[in-house]
Formats: sequence, structure tokens, C-alpha cells
Amino acid sequence: MKKDPTGLTVPLIGYTQRVIRTCKYSWLFPLTGFVLTFVGGLGFSLSNQDIRVDVQRIGLVVFAVLTVVGFYYTFQAFRYFKIYRIKACFYHAVGGLLFNLFLLLITAIRIGAFYIFNRHSGPLTIHPVEAFKPLISYPSRLPIWIDTDPASGEGETDDVDDCWALIAALRSPELDIRGISTV
Repeated sequence: MKKDPTGLTVPLIGYTQRVIRTCKYSWLFPLTGFVLTFVGGLGFSLSNQDIRVDVQRIGLVVFAVLTVVGFYYTFQAFRYFKIYRIKACFYHAVGGLLFNLFLLLITAIRIGAFYIFNRHSGPLTIHPVEAFKPLISYPSRLPIWIDTDPASGEGETDDVDDCWALIAALRSPELDIRGISTV
């Protein structure tokens, strides 16, 4: 029987196994989080283009939290090695430290990439319809009203033909567009 740092008396063999299992968490939790975040995020991103940004945000949060948990268990493993001199704790602590530093670097890169690819470079400007009309005016232009569904998303909902037709109509010198309504 041996007393652990909390003052409890525990059997030495069972306690050593528990300490080694706790030391394994230094790299096991972050690795599991990395795999789940990568595989789950990849699956959700490929299945639906509309939620890609949300999946990236959630993935970054999970990634960062599990890296912090990994660092906690890494410091626990170093502490257990210092107290009990179990070599397995030292190996798990070093492995956990290296893996967590690697994940920290990847997290920083992902946060930077997420910021760069999802930020706007300036205020969005909405151009009036007149900006798309041709400069030359024709005397016999056909007045029309366009009623369309210009959904131009990504993935399975990409239907850009209405958008291209709308642009072509706006640029056409033969048409006088009186209004545009959406379905």
C-alpha cells in the first residue's frame, strides 16, 4: 500500500496502472479530437456547402479545447514522473508535449486561414442596376419585367443559369428592364 499525493491509500500495482493510463491521456485526448474533428468536419463540409463555415468554427473550438486538455494531462504526466519515477509517464509526457505543440501550431494556422478566407476586405458595395446596363441606348427597346429565382449557391443547390440570364438581360441593349422580382 502506498499513499498518493491526495492522501489516499491505494494498492501500488493498480495505482501504477492508473497513473500510466492518466499519462496516456496527454496524447490520446488530442489525437482523438484531431481525428474526430478532421473526419467529422470533412464529412460535414463535403455533404453540405452551406454549413462549411459553421463546421470550421466548431472544429476550431473542439480542436483548441482538446489541445488544452492534452496540455493539462501532459503536465500531469510530468508531475507523476517527478513523483513516482515511472519511465512510461516520462515517455507519454514527452510524446504528449510534442503532439500538443504540433496541434497548437496547426490550430494557430487554421485560425489564421479561417480569418483570412472569411474576412471582408472592406465595406460591401451594392451597385445599382444602371451600373450593369450598356452605355448605348437603342430607340426600340422592349420593356420587360423579370420574375426569377436567382439562387446561385454552391453544392447541389447551384443553379446559376437564372443569374447568367439576369446579367445578360441587364447588359442587353434591346431590353428595357422595368423591374426585377424574385420568387
